[in-house]
Amino acid sequence: MNSAEWKAGLHHLKHPLWPLTKLCILLYLTSPYETWEELLQALPPELSVDETIYEDPASKLTHVHMNTQWLGLLRQGSGGNGLPVVINEGNDTLDMFSTVLCLLKQQVMEAELETVNSLFCASMKCALCCKGPEPDAVQEFFEIPLQPQELSLFAFQPIETPFQGGFDACSADIFQIDERPFHLLPPAVYHWRHGYSLILTKGASCPHLTGNMRCNIYEKRPNVCRKPQIFAYVLEQQPDKPHVSLERDTLLAITDCPYVRLLEKELERYAVLNEVTLMLKPNKA
Repeated sequence: MNSAEWKAGLHHLKHPLWPLTKLCILLYLTSPYETWEELLQALPPELSVDETIYEDPASKLTHVHMNTQWLGLLRQGSGGNGLPVVINEGNDTLDMFSTVLCLLKQQVMEAELETVNSLFCASMKCALCCKGPEPDAVQEFFEIPLQPQELSLFAFQPIETPFQGGFDACSADIFQIDERPFHLLPPAVYHWRHGYSLILTKGASCPHLTGNMRCNIYEKRPNVCRKPQIFAYVLEQQPDKPHVSLERDTLLAITDCPYVRLLEKELERYAVLNEVTLMLKPNKA
């Protein structure tokens, strides 16, 4: 792979933003600078973090959305009212400093990986995540989660499922329409117990996928489509507790994707630099 997009994606993986961001957060908390912007202006033309050299770090961090309210809480060293609650796997609530770092880390990595995924998708000319399973696959359907504000992107009228039955797309009891399992019907948008999703059945494609494997709503595409195969999984929101997140510190990469298989070593290094665990798993079977 020698395309400009591929090279740009590799550069991001080799120079992840979170280690640089974390260093500058710590500098800011111990510096005399009153604002984050003042700190950025004072950065040298080159910084080294864990043997990774960042040229013009101020320019790179200018494009990082930094929640100055959260930084202010850290600087004050107290408070934290209004912060989401973050718990660890032992169900212990993290302290304010650890909570803010987790929240910022999720935001920084999520934004960066949106760019990385787009670059690699473009270079591979791949539309795998826009299609349902192959006809001979074990998996019966592919689910694309949608936010309520994204429903207008599709001409489908959402099909309501009986919430009292506790239905989700992967529930043990399969939702049926006229005694037919939903995944044997044409593609549609369903309203499940935990939200909406577009269901792509075997051999089906997203209605917005064009004949030349391009998305005709690319600039307005759903949020889940902006991070198709490499996910920042620093935090996992708890479905029954919207203001509580579980600390995962994981980088999730989907091995169905051809570029994930090509970049396993680079992703391992990216995970180490970001202090997260790499999890490789398939999405379709």
